[in-house]
Amino acid sequence: MAEGSPSYGNARTDLRRVLDAPLYIGCTGCQWDALPHGYPPRSTCYDWFRRRCLNGTFEAVLLELARQEREKEGREASPTMALVDSQSVKSGATRGGKGLMASGFDGGKMVNGAKRHAMTDSLGNLLGVVVTAANVGDRAGARLLLALARPLQPFIELVLGDSGYSGPELAADVAAATGGSCRFEVEKRHETATGFKPARRWPVERLFAFVGLCRRLAKNYERYAETAEAWFMLAFVRILLGRTPETALP
Repeated sequence: MAEGSPSYGNARTDLRRVLDAPLYIGCTGCQWDALPHGYPPRSTCYDWFRRRCLNGTFEAVLLELARQEREKEGREASPTMALVDSQSVKSGATRGGKGLMASGFDGGKMVNGAKRHAMTDSLGNLLGVVVTAANVGDRAGARLLLALARPLQPFIELVLGDSGYSGPELAADVAAATGGSCRFEVEKRHETATGFKPARRWPVERLFAFVGLCRRLAKNYERYAETAEAWFMLAFVRILLGRTPETALP
């Protein structure tokens, strides 16, 4: 039992095991009620997780690990280039309602559910994520994502997106919102290229493949957008921790 662990009722709880619970659920995709014996009570683990979804703890941990990863690779702690992309996923059976996430239909991907808008640096480290209904366009999602991430990444000078972000409006909005210090560009496939060969955007494309290994993210099972975003961030936190032997998770 960790020293200084708080008391829940009449029992003291090992905070390391409380933290392990959402990491286990994210990796295996099981329900909270299906946590194996040896973990703290379901209510304790879920309440801890929910509070940290709301107070920004997971985002702070993610950005600190991303900073350390950049420095380990010999880069500056704050990136100057960011990559954005989106992923549409099906939703579970219970969606919608007052205060809950609403599902939408993505006509391009033919998916009824949610859309994850993600931003990475040039190394593929996750910098931010916003989850919306799937019918929210890429450009609208990028505006939400940039408004969230820009205050935390003030040195970004260039943001790259694919053809789904085409149009002068987004580029003009980004330039206006940053006083001209940041520009948005669409990286189009070269006319002679064959197949899927993004020149500079491949790290953000790879992100969805890596994070998709966590089974909780196979669909959007969440009722709240902040919870869906927390699971996405935790999936990448697990990846970053696994790159360092002393912090690797089982």
